[in-house]
Amino acid sequence: MSAFQSTAALLAQALDHIELAAWVSSPGSRNAPVVLALSELKTPHRVMLDERSAAHVALGAALQSGKPCAVVCTSGTAAMNFGPAVAEAFYQRIPLLLITADRPSGMIDNGHGQSIRQVGLFRQHVRAEANLQIDHGDVELLRQNASALRKALNLLAYGPVHINIPLEEPLYGKPRLPKDFPASFRLDLKPVHDEDLALPTFLVDAKRPLLIVGQMLASRAFIRQVAKLRQQGWLVVAEHLSNLPVGMALSLEDAILQKDASLFKPDAIVSVGGAWMAKQAKVMLAGVPHLSVADVAPFPNLFDGPFATWACGSEDALACLLDSKLSTAGWQLPTMKLEVNRPSDRQLTDLSVHMYMASLPLDGWDIHWGNSMSVRQGAHAFAKGGWAQKVTHYGNRGASGIDGSTSTALGSAWMSSKPTLLITGELSAQYDLNAMLQSNIPVNLHLLIVNNGGGQIFQVIDGPKFAPNHESHFLFQHERSFEDAANYLKVPYLSAHDMKSFESAVAQMMQSPNAAILEVFTDPMASERSWKRRQDA
Repeated sequence: MSAFQSTAALLAQALDHIELAAWVSSPGSRNAPVVLALSELKTPHRVMLDERSAAHVALGAALQSGKPCAVVCTSGTAAMNFGPAVAEAFYQRIPLLLITADRPSGMIDNGHGQSIRQVGLFRQHVRAEANLQIDHGDVELLRQNASALRKALNLLAYGPVHINIPLEEPLYGKPRLPKDFPASFRLDLKPVHDEDLALPTFLVDAKRPLLIVGQMLASRAFIRQVAKLRQQGWLVVAEHLSNLPVGMALSLEDAILQKDASLFKPDAIVSVGGAWMAKQAKVMLAGVPHLSVADVAPFPNLFDGPFATWACGSEDALACLLDSKLSTAGWQLPTMKLEVNRPSDRQLTDLSVHMYMASLPLDGWDIHWGNSMSVRQGAHAFAKGGWAQKVTHYGNRGASGIDGSTSTALGSAWMSSKPTLLITGELSAQYDLNAMLQSNIPVNLHLLIVNNGGGQIFQVIDGPKFAPNHESHFLFQHERSFEDAANYLKVPYLSAHDMKSFESAVAQMMQSPNAAILEVFTDPMASERSWKRRQDA
């Protein structure tokens, strides 16, 4: 049989060589050759209506599996909906492969539907891109497309890659390569790490070095290295998203807020992993010399002091620090103990919800955190206790948007047999409602939605609260519940308005053999007060 939509067949051949964990597609027509070609792979596949949700589902699947995952869409505005997930994958360095079908170049800007400028659409937030050519069955054009694919896919380990593939009609039929085209596709992954990790002078001279561990899925080897650094006298701080065992590190923000935080004065900082939230720490540590470690750029310069970078893995960096055996005689923190206050009453607030969840036996669970207040409450509540359990914490803290928390958790649950809990606010859940618009929601996915009436974070931070139009322009106050949405989605729904009903409903949700939603209604003013008093003596 003659060649047909050969570049789509070539793409499928390439993806068969990169250990693709899964792929997600959204309904469309222009992407039909790609969908048909990838359907030949023995790779898990899921269809999502909303492209923004689809991209986050693929992101969650990649995050959980540790392998590349692809998301496929039709041409036009469908491609633009990938944007939020692309930014998140870029800053978390997640191997998300974006495959956008395109119209032939002659149709762009000429009044044809769903024909936009897709070349370079995500250029600022991808590690590489390949803009393929319509091949017409020409072997030389296919070789050029293969070369472009190879170069782009070689960088997928470091973050998102965009493949834009123009396709002309006819679109339907089995994609086939020409008979005389090579049947193999090889990648040549070349590391982009620094070969020589030279210690900056400010670190050589340091007496009170501080290691900040950001968001990561800490390996056993990394955890052993952190333990050895602590034995050498390093102070280590982290957050729940760092996924370190209990006793391995101080909780970063809570340490800053302690009465004896004046003792917390490092003279050099090394940061590894992804983002971290402690805003007070970023202010308090301003001007301290900083070595930023990451596989690839960007390297966040958070403190505006002397700055150096290492392009390498976290384990390589810590191995170098251990070999250096820096003098750390300057740390004297005998009284610096982390104390997390537990609510003394039974009032149902945002904080008491998170504190209660942290007190439960959650060994073996994956917890995904919604952005804004949820992840911050979690960082405080799980500073003790939660770190002692075999819990893995996830959150979209690369770009920190609320757009895809539910979709990311769903993608993660899809790739895992572990019970998966998303703790999120009601606005974030509503924003990503389309994640649940499907018939095969993973049965191990559970949603805990904290409904405080809208936009609680803008009650907590100083700026918006003092604006003239605070309530009408910054908050999104409402009296809605998720119950009707849950019924529409055909997902079992539970609710709670006090601590007794909340504790009972949590037990029901966690024991449910199917996906379930628990919505807990908290008092916004009481929640604001309890959050601001969280470190009171």
